[in-house]
Amino acid sequence: MKILTWNINGIRAVTGKTGVKKMLDSLDADVVCLQETKVTRDMLDEPTAIVEDYESYFSFSRKRTGYSGTANYCSRRCIPVRAEEGLTGRLQVDEETSIGCLGNMDAYSEKDLEALDAEGRCVITQHRLRLKSGVEKEVAIINVYVPRAGDRPERLEYKLRFLTLLRSRAQALLREDIHVIILGDLNLTHTAKDNCDPKSDADFLRRSSRVWMNNLLRPCERDPNILSSHPDLEAVALSEEEDLRSDHMVGDLKETQSLHATGKKDGKVKGPKSNGESNRLEEALLFSDVYRYLHPDDTTGYTNWDTSTDARKSNYGRRLDYILVDTGLADHVTDCRIMTEVEGSDHCPVVVTLDCQPLSCPNASPPYLCSKLMPEFRGQQQKLSSFFTKKVVSKKANTDSSSSQNSSSSRQEDKEATTIANEPAQLKKATSVPISSSSSPKKSNLKRGKSVAGIGGSNLGAPLLKKNKQTGTKQASLTSFFGLKANSSINLNSDPLASSNSFVKCAPNRVPSQGGDVICVQVQDPVTSNNFDELPSNYDKVQSVSLSKNNEQKDGHVKTTLPSVSSLENKKTSNSSQSWKSLLCGPAPPPLCPGHNEPCVLKTVRKNGPNKNKQFYSCPRPDGPPGNSQFRCNFFQWLHDRQKKKT
Repeated sequence: MKILTWNINGIRAVTGKTGVKKMLDSLDADVVCLQETKVTRDMLDEPTAIVEDYESYFSFSRKRTGYSGTANYCSRRCIPVRAEEGLTGRLQVDEETSIGCLGNMDAYSEKDLEALDAEGRCVITQHRLRLKSGVEKEVAIINVYVPRAGDRPERLEYKLRFLTLLRSRAQALLREDIHVIILGDLNLTHTAKDNCDPKSDADFLRRSSRVWMNNLLRPCERDPNILSSHPDLEAVALSEEEDLRSDHMVGDLKETQSLHATGKKDGKVKGPKSNGESNRLEEALLFSDVYRYLHPDDTTGYTNWDTSTDARKSNYGRRLDYILVDTGLADHVTDCRIMTEVEGSDHCPVVVTLDCQPLSCPNASPPYLCSKLMPEFRGQQQKLSSFFTKKVVSKKANTDSSSSQNSSSSRQEDKEATTIANEPAQLKKATSVPISSSSSPKKSNLKRGKSVAGIGGSNLGAPLLKKNKQTGTKQASLTSFFGLKANSSINLNSDPLASSNSFVKCAPNRVPSQGGDVICVQVQDPVTSNNFDELPSNYDKVQSVSLSKNNEQKDGHVKTTLPSVSSLENKKTSNSSQSWKSLLCGPAPPPLCPGHNEPCVLKTVRKNGPNKNKQFYSCPRPDGPPGNSQFRCNFFQWLHDRQKKKT
């Protein structure tokens, strides 16, 4: 069984070209857990939610659009039996398919609990699996996107509350004999091996998030240099440890009382548990960082890099993405690796392989949280138009309305067939667009062409004009737009553009004739009809073209095409472009960095502050360890300072 986690940094940006299914198939995992999907409920589309051979479970941000968000994609062989959004249980809508086991949350107010689930940072799916020994167990996969605190105290408190509640929920599941896997972007680095430059942080060993992580792991994987407690963690504590000890004491007391009541078990009277056995029980509620456990000496296993400095090229990053497996299931882990070859985000995936077989129930319905059960994807969502129309009460009304619609449509088709049958045969061949008549009386009374002229000036018939019953005027039909005007033929001995301010437009093969003649139509030009004398002298040169085999002229008509673009306009365009090039010489070449004598790159400040949106030059090489000349040097120069020196 393979389980993968990846901070995708926008699922639409990564899967825009390839599609979600192709991405999931390339990752080759039974459960794919994504963070920072940046998809809210109103932005979720069907190609992202409904994927062939997969079922998806989303958690959306309810504060901002296109922010945060987590999702679990489960393959057909690993369909969950339960699913839930959030850590607090406040978002569950179906108790039968929800996971439960909420733990102790009395120390937090209702407002605090709602805020912890308002950013879509957690989704949980519970699966059934068969261990190598043949025992069937359940495992809860908790996919989290831990908040980033930065330098804001309120966000640090929010982050610590989230981490504290995460541990409480995970240990509550373990007490119910359900295995737990915590994975995702935890936004912390546990030890110095997980950070490319730990010396830059003076409080590295005293960070509250690292203290939380260190206490969550089993004793053999803890860092002895990290403190065991922190005042910020104590301020948001849920008193979980005391509750756990009291639960174990109550359980041991009940078991001891029952044993004393029955006398013996296995021939011995069972007394209170020893300290060693209590420690084992406490360790069973802890977790293992499986990647660090399998690769204890790896100092380059990073999962996140700064894209603004191209740090991924030099592998100058941090390990922020973890897979934590409870102690009882950690022995079944066979492999865990970082997939640095997968690109598309500032993070890379991490995948773990368990020596277990997933169990699925193909005939069972998926949990209520499944995306394909959303109203908008199962065809049960009401449309806005349904609120403005009357609902049909009886089936008879539906039958009557449908029959009336069929009869009206049949009458309309009969009218169209009669109209088409009454048209001249030559006009039917001349027009390739189907004729349709409208039964609506409210139509525009615009009048277009009055007559149609054929070859040799013969009239093929006037356009079909229908009489409007209300106004009494005749309405032009669709064929009038494709007919030829009466004065459209051009004589050989006359100037085609001398009599009127018009252009000659040719429509080849509109009217059937021998040799495929081109029929020229005289069309009034609304732009140049009033200023025809101001046109260039060569604008009235019309090139004669014949599509016939012998290039013959028939019935005194000239076969012409529209004039080409004027050479005078080309000259004006070339002159204007040369003038602009002479005025604007383009940007100056970038400076050379003194460390490598290479052209610098121009960047823009994105961080909020007085220098936001300002541009500066820096070394083009990727970021790397300080003191190494192969990587980025310390050259920096503001763009406006360089421009001042130049002037």
